[in-house]
Amino acid sequence: MSFVKKAIKRIRKSRLKRVLQKIHKLPEINAARLKVALAPQRPSFLGPEELKLLQARYPVRNSYKYDDQSKLDRGLERARRILELPGAESATSFLEVGCGDGMTAAMLHRLGKSSTGIDLGEHKFDPRAFEEGAILLGMNAERLSFEDSSFDYVVSFNSFEHFSQPARVLDEMIRVLRPGGYIYLDFGPLCHAPFGEHAYRTITVPYCQFLFTLDTMNQYAEEHGLKPIDPEHVNRWSLEDYRELWESRKEVLNPVFYKEIYHLSHLDLLKKYPSCFKGKVHSFENYLVSKIQAVFKFK
Repeated sequence: MSFVKKAIKRIRKSRLKRVLQKIHKLPEINAARLKVALAPQRPSFLGPEELKLLQARYPVRNSYKYDDQSKLDRGLERARRILELPGAESATSFLEVGCGDGMTAAMLHRLGKSSTGIDLGEHKFDPRAFEEGAILLGMNAERLSFEDSSFDYVVSFNSFEHFSQPARVLDEMIRVLRPGGYIYLDFGPLCHAPFGEHAYRTITVPYCQFLFTLDTMNQYAEEHGLKPIDPEHVNRWSLEDYRELWESRKEVLNPVFYKEIYHLSHLDLLKKYPSCFKGKVHSFENYLVSKIQAVFKFK
């Protein structure tokens, strides 16, 4: 079986698994939806005592690690995933926007591709990425310092939900892309998803952004010597905002592959505290969709 056929088979298996999971969870989804729809408007937030009780129920999530081996492994896994995407095999020049430690760009270079990574936090660049031959630059994604049509492929992992102006960033990606080139976005959790506040090491409670006020959470953080939550750390774009963005760029971007990934493990919180979720999003689906993965081709 060819390299491309294997990749397609994996994608189909993954998609089937997600569909089956959603079907299995439909009764629970519908029950939570109904609970929220019928809930009173108050109380719209829980208090400090409830935060202490819930915090004890949810341990710190350690799935995303930053030791040297984890960064190397993550970079290599992402680079291999990129090279399985449509158009990637024949592309020669890659740009990663919001590259973090730079190890994905480094592994792309190791696998034979010209690679550049940009990030505002250039202090995070791993020295090994430079040793691999990747070009890493401190740069604002809203104002890329590259000439038009500079790259065959532009990619971004877990950054798009942090950009304050995603539309500007996408337009810059398009500007530096050569005609016929591709954009790959893989990002989340979205701000309304269970862990959309990105406060993993401070407030471990899923949907904390709906259950508690920022003041309540930061008071808890101060009392326990934890890092305070910065409300500007993530943008507040809804699922509908992203869908509208893709639609608004359809004249220049053709969606080759697109999926919205659901996180359905904490519906019990919506059912138990429905008034905290009442009227806080455009549609109930915002509570369910955690990630977006998309490949667009520049026409």
